[in-house]
Amino acid sequence: MFCFVGFQMEEHDLHNLCLLEVEELLNSNGRALTDYSSLPQPDLSNSFKFHNRFIIDEMNYDKEQMEKLHHSLL
Repeated sequence: MFCFVGFQMEEHDLHNLCLLEVEELLNSNGRALTDYSSLPQPDLSNSFKFHNRFIIDEMNYDKEQMEKLHHSLL
């Protein structure tokens, strides 16, 4: 089990989260983990992340840049 200040996570959960992150990176480049049969696949049964690419992209905007734009427009 991994333990950080106030945070604990089982090793298999961390492994699954890492696989989900790799899957997202691959998806953003038009690929998927399923394209690589030798790599492990994430367990999607407990997935709490969005699977809609448009929602993920919309939520990943640069908040600092948007704040500066907001202040300049005011």
